[in-house]
Amino acid sequence: LDLRKIMRNPLEMTKSQKYSLTKGGFLLSTGYLDPRKNLLRKIEAFGIHVQRTGSSLKYALSGLKTSLSSDVLDLIEKPHLKDKVFFLGYLSTNDLKVLMGASTSLMYCSIAEGFGLPIIEAMASGAPVITSHTTSMLELAEGRAELVNPEDVDDIARAIDTVAATDRKLIDARCHENVEYARKFTIESWLLGHLKEYQEL
Repeated sequence: LDLRKIMRNPLEMTKSQKYSLTKGGFLLSTGYLDPRKNLLRKIEAFGIHVQRTGSSLKYALSGLKTSLSSDVLDLIEKPHLKDKVFFLGYLSTNDLKVLMGASTSLMYCSIAEGFGLPIIEAMASGAPVITSHTTSMLELAEGRAELVNPEDVDDIARAIDTVAATDRKLIDARCHENVEYARKFTIESWLLGHLKEYQEL
């Protein structure tokens, strides 16, 4: 899959060319670049994975910067990460869906989440997921993703090792099941669930 051929937005096409992102060749994280998203630990874990395995994987970060993003942006400029970790900025919904489906895995190891919508979006796109074993992320992804302690860099690195080394047929089988699972998360089911809760009250 050549992502340059399917990006609709010329700006995103330029980004894809610049970073040479190819199907199965990169990890992806989405959302704001803020401390709650735990990016510093995820980037450190990615560095450990590359150092000990010699992996050619890259790591793409997409989303919006905040006033608290400077530590992340400084870290990815370090010499050992500069050519491996990239900040893509804001992506359109269509382009984000393409990137999710083409990624080796979504990395969504937040400290806490109220729901964790990108986990369901990744599953719906057929992408493997690495996420936290805490709060709503555990509820959404238990048995369907690689679960990690979000405060343990070595555990996150272990999960990257596992996903990168797992046979593609096994990953595809899990992802197919996850696509069906993600289809249950509709606006209608969300509304009906809330109505049911109100009725029970």
